[in-house]
Formats: sequence, C-alpha cells, structure tokens
Amino acid sequence: METEKPQPRPKRRSPWLAGIANLFFPPLGHVYAGRAARGVLLYAGVTGIELTSFWIAARAVRMTPVFLAFALSIAGVLWRIADAAMISRWQSGSPSRWYQRWYVYVATMALSYGFGNIAILGTTRYLAQAYYLPSASMLPTIGIGDRFLVDKLTYRWKAPERYDVIVFRAPPQASPEENLFTKRLIGLPGDTVEVMPDTLLVDGKPAVDLNDDPGSTNDTFRPALQHGLRWLEKERAPQVHGNVLSENGEPRVVVTPSGQADRHDDHLWINGQRLAYVGGPGGVKVAHYLAPFGAAPGVQGSVCYLPQSDEPALIVLKGKRLTLRPGYVSINGQPLKEPYARQTPRYEMPPFKVPAGSYFVLGDNRNDSNDSHAWGPLARNRISGVAHMIWFSPDPERIGQPLQ
Repeated sequence: METEKPQPRPKRRSPWLAGIANLFFPPLGHVYAGRAARGVLLYAGVTGIELTSFWIAARAVRMTPVFLAFALSIAGVLWRIADAAMISRWQSGSPSRWYQRWYVYVATMALSYGFGNIAILGTTRYLAQAYYLPSASMLPTIGIGDRFLVDKLTYRWKAPERYDVIVFRAPPQASPEENLFTKRLIGLPGDTVEVMPDTLLVDGKPAVDLNDDPGSTNDTFRPALQHGLRWLEKERAPQVHGNVLSENGEPRVVVTPSGQADRHDDHLWINGQRLAYVGGPGGVKVAHYLAPFGAAPGVQGSVCYLPQSDEPALIVLKGKRLTLRPGYVSINGQPLKEPYARQTPRYEMPPFKVPAGSYFVLGDNRNDSNDSHAWGPLARNRISGVAHMIWFSPDPERIGQPLQ
C-alpha cells in the first residue's frame, strides 16, 4: 500500500514585510502577498492621482491645493502600505503563486526603481518642478530663497501671456552656463518695447536723464543707451526737494533763473547757499553742452566738473521749476502700469520690436536684473514654464503669495 506524499505547508506572509516592501518598492508588497495585478493597478492609480494633484498645485494661486496635493501623496503612500499589509494577512496560508519567488521579487524591485526614476524625470521635464530664486532680480515679487512650483504643461497648449512670471534657460549671451532664470514676461512677439529712465524736467522740458546701467552689447541686440547723469543709489528712488535733486545728501542738480553758480572759497554757491566743494588744483571746469545728459533742445544751463573727473559735481539748469518724471516701460507707445516693480527704470532703451517666436522679459527689480534690456529677446523654445505662487519662503509672511 503506497503512502501519500505530504504536501508542503503554505508559507505564512508577514503583513509588516509586505507594508515595508510597498513603501520602498511598490508594488513589491502585493507581489509578495500574492496579489500582483491588484498591486500594479493600485500603484498606477495612486501615481496618476499624485501627478495630477502635483500639477494642480503648480497652477495654484492659494495654498489649499498645495496642502491637498501633499495630503493626497501621503494618503496614497499609506494606502499602498495598508492594502499590501491587509492582503498579506488575508492571503496568509494560501497556496503560493508562480511569481512568489525571490528572483521575481528582485525583478520587481528593479522595475519599481526604474519606473520611479522615469516618473520623476517625466514629471520635472513635462509636468511641473519646484524651483527657488537665489538672486534679488525679482524683488519684491520673489525674495532670495523663495521656493515656487513651475507649471510646465500649460504652455504646451497655450501661448505665454504678458505679465507671466516665467522660468527659462538663459541664452548664452546672458549666462554661458545657460542657468535657469526667472523673470516677468513683458513683450510679446511683434510688440515694440521702449524703456525710459527717470528724467528731470525743467519747466516741463526733459533736462537730465538718471541712468545707472549702460546695458551690454552682443551680436544681435542694440545695447541700452548710456547717457545722462549716473545715479548711484540703486535702493533709493530720486526725489526733488525745493528745486534741488540730492544724492547721499549732496546736491546733484539745481534750477536757478540764471542757470549758473557762483564760486568762492573753493565751493559753488547759489542764492547764498553753499552746494558743492570744487577746491583743489586746476579749479572747476564748466561746460554748457547739456545734450549728453538727455536735455531737450532749448534747455540751458551749466555743468560743473571737478578737475580730472568726467562726473559732474553739479548741474545747474536755467528755469523756474524742477520736477521728476518717473521712468517707465512702454509697449507699442503705451506706458505699462507696473505695481509689482521695485523701482522705476534708471536706464534707457530705444524702441525695439520683438521678433516672431521670441519674448521680452524683465526683472521686477528693474535696476538690478540681468534681463532682455541687456541681452535681447528670449526665444520661445527656451521657456520652461510659468510660476503662480510661492509655496515656501524664509519669510513666513511670503508663503502662499501669488506671483502676479
């Protein structure tokens, strides 16, 4: 009489091991538990929900979608872990399936690792990506160290719009390493962009432009014009008080009925007031040609230079009233209203027509930004995406601030 061969006892599956496996290499936990198809479907579904919520968060202008995306990601991970653990408990003692072998586990780990990397690369290349700004070029809109999500999908079916805050690969003339820049889109293809600096007016006529940036030259773009009076205080806007423009407490431009200053005691005097020291060997040099400073025809006055210096010690304009016209950017002859800009521009750029397939971008920190006024238009294919909101900042008050 033949004896029946004893059947091997089914292996018990550890819920803890299944959960940990699904934490690091989904759907390994489900393969281990004997429900591979369920694990693959759950992994694909949760990943799809996470990617969709991440893209929605990148387009958000409030923190609620960001919190929701984070919560969905955490919930998805916990769901995968809990489901694998429960399936492992339920299936414990069931006959082993053909794929519950060590080599299938190793292959599953390799596939999970590869798919995860592909998903990350695809997400950051085509869907959305987190960035931070290391410079001050976009103050006050984006501070140094502010972090924001960039939506890379929207521009695949929609053209960039004026005022968008965009991230792009810098052209070679802007950065030899082609670093990622963040600027505001100002000019669209076909637009004519012009930049006028802060300008002093005498009796309503342009007299002195205030410039602090000469721009830079390259083979394809006209540089910003460099003339006018160089203004050194980047962080402080010029102001006129009592027909006098001062910088760091020193008078730079004044208006008098004669357009001239008196000199005695090694100083320049106007109406009995001492304004500038011009002592030293050689004496003061006086010129009456105001065109290099941006003066309109008919504006008269004198420019007093220190010896061996090209910078004027004092400009005296003939007239009754000195006023300041703030600088501005114009599109097709119409000045833009730019409440987001940190300062009015103190550089001049002649009218420039943006070519087809290109855009004109400027930093909100107008006088401290390496942007299109220095190196020219930006090609469309260099734009990576659009930013909508700051999701983290060293300054807690900036968190959740829309980039408008």
